[in-house]
Amino acid sequence: MQTGPPGRQSALPAASRTLNATARQVAERNGLEVLLGKLVWELRPAVRGDKGDAVRRIIGESNAHSVIVAGDDLGDLSAFAAAFELKARGGDVLRVAVDSAEAPPALIDQADVIVDGPPGLLEFLRRLLV
Repeated sequence: MQTGPPGRQSALPAASRTLNATARQVAERNGLEVLLGKLVWELRPAVRGDKGDAVRRIIGESNAHSVIVAGDDLGDLSAFAAAFELKARGGDVLRVAVDSAEAPPALIDQADVIVDGPPGLLEFLRRLLV
């Protein structure tokens, strides 16, 4: 049983091979990777990182000597670790855990300050501005 317009299914494999080859060429020339989906070729940066990589990059590009990092989930542990690296080099660091029912204990344990949910973080940041 054929689905779709006549000839569509027979043309699809050839088109797929052509699109796949083209996507891979573009990805290779531009430092990207190809993620295949159902009739989709997603091109994205080949080097992906975590929140810690982002914090390191911001610190490096801005030449920051002080940083405040706030987080509320496991993904923020790497940001806390990156901030701690700055502290180990003599920088001023404040790691703020945003506490909630979902906040992981490891994040709470590594925090310098713990605030009560997003409203607590907002109040903390407001006080810094005074």
